[in-house]
Amino acid sequence: MNRFDRQLPQGLRVWNPGPAADSSSETQASGENSPPSPRTRRELDRLSGIAPAKTRTVPLKVFVPLLVEAQERNSAWLADFQDDNVVIDADLHEVLLAYQNLRNQRDAA
Repeated sequence: MNRFDRQLPQGLRVWNPGPAADSSSETQASGENSPPSPRTRRELDRLSGIAPAKTRTVPLKVFVPLLVEAQERNSAWLADFQDDNVVIDADLHEVLLAYQNLRNQRDAA
């Protein structure tokens, strides 16, 4: 039995490291106890949730209108990401905090 011994739907298989590698030439020749390739290891880490998240850089002029529209339409998918963090430039953060403060002062008046 090889490391991909458990069949999943649609031809997917789960890697099973099995017992520790022995020193028999037959096992070494077959490659059954060789470690997974770096690409396989990255994919397994991604599937298990321990790999770093993939990121993308998107201009605000594309990003913001889509979020505004999704919020206005009360899109259900937006709620799926409500607890995610978004990395923004420190200058933009300061401007947003100043705007929020002004808005709060205006609303209080």
